[in-house]
Amino acid sequence: MNTRPHSFQKLPQVAVRTLLVAAAVQFTSSAFASTDYGPAIYRPMSGCSKWYTSGNGHKFVVMHDMEGYYASTISYLNQCGVTASIHYMVNGKHDASSDYPAGEIDQQVREANYAWHARCWNTYSFGTEHEGFASSPAWYTEPMYQATSALQRHLCNDFSITKNRNHIVGHNEWKSSAWRTWAAANLGIDPNCNSHSDPGAYWDWTHLMALVNVENPPYTFASDKMGWTAGNSMSGITWNGTSWPGIIYGDQTGSDAYFYSPATSYTGDGAGLVNVSVYPQNGTSASHDMQVFWKTSDDDTWTAGKSSPVVNYTAQNNWIRLNVNVNQADYVGELISQLRLDFDQTSVGTRWLVNHVVPQSSLIWDFASTSQAWIPGSGVSAISWTGSSWPGVIYVDQTGNDAYIYSTPTYFDLASAYKYLGGANDRIHVRIYPQNGTTANHDMQVFWKTTGDNTWTASKSSAVVNYSAQNAWADVYLPVGTNPLWNSADNVSGGITEIRLDFDQVNQGNRWIIDYVHFEQN
Repeated sequence: MNTRPHSFQKLPQVAVRTLLVAAAVQFTSSAFASTDYGPAIYRPMSGCSKWYTSGNGHKFVVMHDMEGYYASTISYLNQCGVTASIHYMVNGKHDASSDYPAGEIDQQVREANYAWHARCWNTYSFGTEHEGFASSPAWYTEPMYQATSALQRHLCNDFSITKNRNHIVGHNEWKSSAWRTWAAANLGIDPNCNSHSDPGAYWDWTHLMALVNVENPPYTFASDKMGWTAGNSMSGITWNGTSWPGIIYGDQTGSDAYFYSPATSYTGDGAGLVNVSVYPQNGTSASHDMQVFWKTSDDDTWTAGKSSPVVNYTAQNNWIRLNVNVNQADYVGELISQLRLDFDQTSVGTRWLVNHVVPQSSLIWDFASTSQAWIPGSGVSAISWTGSSWPGVIYVDQTGNDAYIYSTPTYFDLASAYKYLGGANDRIHVRIYPQNGTTANHDMQVFWKTTGDNTWTASKSSAVVNYSAQNAWADVYLPVGTNPLWNSADNVSGGITEIRLDFDQVNQGNRWIIDYVHFEQN
């Protein structure tokens, strides 16, 4: 194997800025999404292959600075006459109208190969170039740190590289005698074969490593395992994006099987849920249970007090989405430091495929002080709100058949950036007071819209629920989760955007007084 000691010779600053526009034009037509790392743009070189196809395994990652600008460095390194290459490049600043966005990632060499970036370290490492200069912190921006930390986390997760400063190093790491001793003994490299000083004294290693070691949800597994690992009674954990939408999976080998998330640092929301898309493959039973545990910054232990109720469900060789309720005092408002997803308590020999784990907020309209933007639909008067002699209610008078009111999308715009993800165990709880009217016998139904279908259709509705009440409160539970169109998607698309609450199909002259509408879980 050829082991020529290639190392990226930094670009001269003279006139390098003039390449920005040309580079932007040159690579627009040949750029496409990376299949190694979803957020990156693959801009391959043409007419040459500047990499090794085999090596000693990717054991660590090397951080460089370009001593130049992002667009011009792409142009420079893609020249076949330049005997250097790099796996990834990260932009720091949007310098000009022709420049790329801050935090953009370019891929030049596939992850399976070994780029020519750090002399004798090449066949052991990945390399990432960063826009900027060791003499100035100006280009080491927050978008750059956010982008490169996610990239390095991806590389470490997918290639089992430990996320510490022995394995995430600068091109100048050879200057550390402690690292040279460690690297010679543990990486099998000659740590002295480099002479560079980048990324320099202004590079914020503390900030970078803090970002690398935290991977907050949502977990969609679009391109890698996102730091999840196998726990008790699991054969291991594998990522697959071939013929699947992006999944992690493992085989259950004993009782009390679970997966761990990486370290997290997010605040648990009120009315908290964790939406899980899971595919129990094969096994001896379709009857399963699921539970979520968590750690907090105050309590770094797995305890029953920091766990959800057990969710029982039925599925075998099919996708199902569940909303696991974590709305507890030790979750809401706490800094969550890790999650644990527990599968069956007893071994059934199942392979567990997981497409996403997404914390979200349950939806609650309590009408404490306003109508919360609900809208009158067909067969009803205008919506009114009152808190006088009532606990805070909305009300309408039915004026025709097939009467209904509906929510507005505003209340579905959750902080997770997804619409509400339905679960098979969801139900909608409506507390209602049918006032006056000619009968105590009533019916109720819920319809909904999704991100993919902005219409009210019979296929996207709950079963009709019959109940009895007249001049008295009634609690009505609508089983929306039993409809596959509420919960069947195996990814985070198809979220719920609006709901419609249908009253009696036949007008009985009622006033409908509603105390609250809650999303709940069975």
